[in-house]
Amino acid sequence: MAKTPGILYVTMQPSASLPAAEFHDWYNNEHGPNRLRLPFIHNGFRYRARDTTTSEGKGKHEWMAIYDTDDMDAFNAEPYLALRGAPIQTQRERDIRPSVDIDRRSYDLVSSREAADFKKLEKIENYGRGNVMVSVRLSLKQGKDGKELDKWYEEEHIDMLAKVKGWLRTRRYVTAAIDNKDEVEYMALHEYAPENGLGGDELKAAVETPWAKDIMTNLVAEKVRREYELYYTFGPAPRDLQNFALAGFRKWESPATQTRTFSTGNDGGAVESYITTSDGAELGYRLEGSTNPDAPLIVLSNSILTSYGIWDRFVESFLAKNSSIQVYFRTPVVEVS
Repeated sequence: MAKTPGILYVTMQPSASLPAAEFHDWYNNEHGPNRLRLPFIHNGFRYRARDTTTSEGKGKHEWMAIYDTDDMDAFNAEPYLALRGAPIQTQRERDIRPSVDIDRRSYDLVSSREAADFKKLEKIENYGRGNVMVSVRLSLKQGKDGKELDKWYEEEHIDMLAKVKGWLRTRRYVTAAIDNKDEVEYMALHEYAPENGLGGDELKAAVETPWAKDIMTNLVAEKVRREYELYYTFGPAPRDLQNFALAGFRKWESPATQTRTFSTGNDGGAVESYITTSDGAELGYRLEGSTNPDAPLIVLSNSILTSYGIWDRFVESFLAKNSSIQVYFRTPVVEVS
């Protein structure tokens, strides 16, 4: 049976009582990386709304995350479901979740079209490029189906969006079959370069054609449009040190994923975890130093039968004079259960 590609689309709003440092560290260093370690999830991104003062975004969730997959059925399989309970789900996550309002939606991919200069942001060489994401969710009037909507998108609307300055890609989705919902929702994700023509004449022309007006008047029952900016790109291991020195941050550990954070004498703290190489080897590491995610990185490689402690005096002395640098310790192959 052929696999169904799709996306997990999640919006959320932390309560005012949840410290921002704890919220972001949980999501960047625990929640996201645990999902990126699964073979069927190929990337993950966090976005922050840039429309919270407009009529479209006021009062709605500020944060959004998306995960692309080539197998939607895998979201109902044990490797993914295991993330939602002990021992992989930590007590910290169980404590945080009640303080975050979450709207989780699953969609199957319908179509995708991209510009010639589109770059995959999860690729290391494209880190830091950034983008703007416009999400448009449509529910149809009772008794209507999506055939005319599909035709409008594919024969007119996407072609006109492609003329907008900075347009990079449009992907279209429909409520995932795995959700078994009677009501179907259609979603489009439109990606633009940071410098773009949103709000310009080309975009205005794309939404004001006679066909577009007919679709919105006679076919669509509800439209939800949001604008976001890229905030963070997940990897399959924790690496974000930005929140360690901020008020509200709490140390945590996860024996099941061999991950922990702790205090050091240099600029806030450190994280220990592991990475998996392309040939399946699992390498433990420690990352500490500057909280700047773009800081230069020095790699210290341990030999067999040694510990990170062999570097303690050097690292303490080095970071005392070079606080703008991160230090990455790599160990030999380790077993992770």
